[in-house]
Amino acid sequence: MKIMKPGSRDFDKIVNRFSSLQKQRLKERVEKMLREVRVDGDEALLRFTRRFDGVKLTAKSMKVSEAA
Repeated sequence: MKIMKPGSRDFDKIVNRFSSLQKQRLKERVEKMLREVRVDGDEALLRFTRRFDGVKLTAKSMKVSEAA
């Protein structure tokens, strides 16, 4: 999985592929996902990991090193 930040060249390249209506829908979906992560925290991340990556993790199995 590649992580892209809004405003990066790769992110802009992907977003610019869409029509303006598609861009608005994409923006709304991403904003909804970000709200879910803000509200539900790790539980939202676990749901999205299952949905998009097909991996079923638990809160215990998620670890981020201090170097990250």
